[in-house]
Amino acid sequence: MEIGQLIIVLIALVLSFIMTEIFSVKKHDWNLILSGMVAGIAITLITGAAYFAELFPGKIRLNNP
Repeated sequence: MEIGQLIIVLIALVLSFIMTEIFSVKKHDWNLILSGMVAGIAITLITGAAYFAELFPGKIRLNNP
């Protein structure tokens, strides 16, 4: 596993702790926020992949290089 991935996970866990324990954000609400952020990043990565372009030729990609 790359060190960058570990750092990202560590940041997410620390941010989750801060939001739920210190700022008293409900865990349900925080899960919705975090899930939305992850889904947005995943969609961006998927649409930017060359494999996606091969599956759907001629479709508009979200992040054109």
